[in-house]
Amino acid sequence: PRGKGGAELGPGPVADAALSLALGALFALGLALSGMTRPSRVLGFLSPLPAWDPTLCLVLAGAVALNLATFPRVLRRARPLLAGAFDVPGARQVTGRLVG
Repeated sequence: PRGKGGAELGPGPVADAALSLALGALFALGLALSGMTRPSRVLGFLSPLPAWDPTLCLVLAGAVALNLATFPRVLRRARPLLAGAFDVPGARQVTGRLVG
C-alpha cells in the first residue's frame, strides 16, 4: 500500500537495515544472557547421555510461549507498524507440495 502522494508505507532501506541490526543484537544479547553461546550447553542438550541439559528446551519454550501470547494481538492491528500490510499465507492445509 501507498500513503499520500504515492509514497511507499514502511521504513526505507537504511531504517530497515538499522532495525534488523538492532533486533539481531537484542537476540544475541538474549542468547548470551541465557548461556546459549556456550558450546557445552548446546552439546549437553544434543547428547542425551550421560547428563542431558534441558536449558535449551526451556529457552525455546519461553520463546514459543511469548509468540503464542502476542501473535494474535499483533494480527488484530489494521497493519504492521513498519510495513504496509501483513504478509500472512492464505493456505491453511499442509500438502505434499508444500513440504516436498
